[in-house]
Amino acid sequence: MNLSNIKLWLQLLAPYIAMLIFWCWLENAILAIAVYHVQCLCWSWRSFTQFKRFKFKNILLVLPTLLAGIIFYYLIPYMTKMELGQWMLDYKISQTALLWLIPYFGLIHPFIEQAHWDALRQKTWLAHGLFAGYHLIILGSLLDWPWLLACFIVLTGTSILWKHWQKQTGSLWIPALSHIFADLGIIIAAYLFVYNNF
Repeated sequence: MNLSNIKLWLQLLAPYIAMLIFWCWLENAILAIAVYHVQCLCWSWRSFTQFKRFKFKNILLVLPTLLAGIIFYYLIPYMTKMELGQWMLDYKISQTALLWLIPYFGLIHPFIEQAHWDALRQKTWLAHGLFAGYHLIILGSLLDWPWLLACFIVLTGTSILWKHWQKQTGSLWIPALSHIFADLGIIIAAYLFVYNNF
């Protein structure tokens, strides 16, 4: 295996390294996210140049992702095998931490992930499945297996769609905006479900 292949595999496995050590072993979600993002920034900082040429007309492509949070909110009771609030506490996500995670995970995380995974999607089709797969490490203790399979299929398909949108528009803005709408909606839905229950 040559040096470029080793580098590619280290990039592809960045979230797995962070999640297996800090999520599974140390059970600390904040550290897992931080270590994953540091790796992404180290590997992919040059990819931030792909955020260019935003055309407002393309915003229509991503509007359906606004539904992700609403759908998640109403499906939570059917998807989870344990109480969501307890699951968060098990991984050291307090109410205050979750409030801080809303802007970070909803607004900053999508840009970091898009910069990292776009470069990988251009190099290998394996990136789609590996992007989806690392989420299963996070969700494995929360969701029943049919929902894990559904998440894997949806996230793999979403990664393929993001690659298509990037090629179509010549920019990462549309993939990033759809990622923002989905992640922001999901994390707000989780907060409302656990702490407001309306």
